Amino acid sequence: MYIEMNPPLRLLVTFQETYTIDTANWVVCAAGRDMWLAGNAVNNGVFTVYLPDLESKVVFNYASATNKQTISRRPLPRWSLYVAGVLLKLTHQGIQPLGCKAVIAGEEPPGPRYDHAVGMAFATFWHEVNRLTYDTTQLCALVDLVQRDYISS
Repeated sequence: MYIEMNPPLRLLVTFQETYTIDTANWVVCAAGRDMWLAGNAVNNGVFTVYLPDLESKVVFNYASATNKQTISRRPLPRWSLYVAGVLLKLTHQGIQPLGCKAVIAGEEPPGPRYDHAVGMAFATFWHEVNRLTYDTTQLCALVDLVQRDYISS
């Protein structure tokens, strides 16, 4: 899918500041949202995600995500429940997100729409990494499913 690339400069700068020895291999925009993700897929099973808008960082793996916790057994912040839920749903669909280092930033207003857009950005990232086709409706349905089956349950 072609995405017009005009990511916020603070996204790229924050990625460099957060992961000093890495350069983002992927920069994607959530389909239909003003939310961007810069990141790298890694093969260590650990998901490290930072949101500069909220000054919040989480580190989790598949097992901790199933318990809605970080790897240090702290509760996941609300925004990161969308990320963890997307991980679980994609894994159940046969997509293997094996780990990542990511920064997510955008211009969405704070609140439920912001959290939803964070999930959309994470889902967009993994679809791009795995070279899967997708559209806004499909990703929105995935994140809505996460909200219903993972966050609200």
